[in-house]
Amino acid sequence: MSKYLISDFSYEECPTGGAEIGDKLLREKFDLKFLKSSEIYDLDSDATYVISNISQLNPLILNKLKNCKYVIHECDYKITPSRQPWRFKDCMVPANQRSNYDLYENAQAVFVKSKDHKEIYEKNGVKGNFINTSTNFWDNSDLDLLSKLNEENKEKSDQYCVYLTDNWIKNSVGAISYLLDNNETPAYIRNEGTREGFLSQMAKHKGLVFFPVARESYCRIIVEAKCMGLSVVTQGGGYGVTSEKYFHDLSGELLIEHLRQGTQDALEKFGEYL
Repeated sequence: MSKYLISDFSYEECPTGGAEIGDKLLREKFDLKFLKSSEIYDLDSDATYVISNISQLNPLILNKLKNCKYVIHECDYKITPSRQPWRFKDCMVPANQRSNYDLYENAQAVFVKSKDHKEIYEKNGVKGNFINTSTNFWDNSDLDLLSKLNEENKEKSDQYCVYLTDNWIKNSVGAISYLLDNNETPAYIRNEGTREGFLSQMAKHKGLVFFPVARESYCRIIVEAKCMGLSVVTQGGGYGVTSEKYFHDLSGELLIEHLRQGTQDALEKFGEYL
């Protein structure tokens, strides 16, 4: 039986994206063929599909997909066309703004990233076999890199860093304003080169300030920061991984090993549905 992973972008197109990094690991682990959502014109009704980000999928193909065997690797929210339930009060999507409820109900399983991620579906009355992995998917080579940078950067600068990006959802301006209001001079890190280069920039500093506008389903960057021994300043409210106890209790090597085991456990569970 053929097995496919459907997403808007491949890891090769977007090697720094959290969803794409996780998709890559799933593709390698379960030998999934990649299908770009915008380039799908028909489906094999006998195949099994892993659905990731599908904002570019033709609606006719989406309706056909609901009659196939599939598992959802959920990296954001598909319950409203904007994929932004956090724009509504208490993340409660109005009835006339809801979408894809049957997509979740018909799935073999829906793998979500955190306690908060799962609760948003529950509070919106979405039915389905939701499974909280409590983690993103982490490649061993990625965790080894974080371990290496943690060991090499025990001596930190006295500055907090800010992820400088044009993506308004990441809210660089809010993080900069926070530091300036507290008489701190921010250091800026940019994601313009290799992954190792980006993480190396971050590892040098004492902390990361990150105030995303979005209610992130996990938030990989703040976990990476803690793995490398940085303190993290972010908003309260328990979004994404901040709703998980281990995020507050662990850092450095203990956190890295927790993620390594958590990924292994999540992949084993995922494999039960493929």
